Amino acid sequence: PLIEREITLCCVSNEVGGPYIGHARWIGVRLADLLREAGVKPPSRGGKADQIIARSVDGMTLGTPVEDVMDGRDGMLAVGMNGEPLPFVHGFPVRMLVPGLYGYVSACKWIEDIELTTFADYDAYWVKRDWARRAPIKT
Repeated sequence: PLIEREITLCCVSNEVGGPYIGHARWIGVRLADLLREAGVKPPSRGGKADQIIARSVDGMTLGTPVEDVMDGRDGMLAVGMNGEPLPFVHGFPVRMLVPGLYGYVSACKWIEDIELTTFADYDAYWVKRDWARRAPIKT
């Protein structure tokens, strides 16, 4: 089923008062529900995959911790924003977003593929450039 949630997205590069932050009412499918339906378990419950790789049509890859997606927060595959279909600039037809994580590990736009893997087996785009694999927002 579709859910609707108010979620703020923030870039790790955003300075206080900066432009790389946004808030919207997102509509989509809970990613954790989709993963559970596919038989996925988080590592804390014996699952083998600890990373979700989301691939965008523009070649971007983002690695998101499976544990964070399945810990009760409302991470989703979004298809709508603020009561409208998802705009192209925000990732139409579908984008991933996971509250509480910086965008470079959680907010993949224009998704064409999602793969379960491990952090040991695959480094996403920014990790290959020496950025952290896990990126919780610390307030």
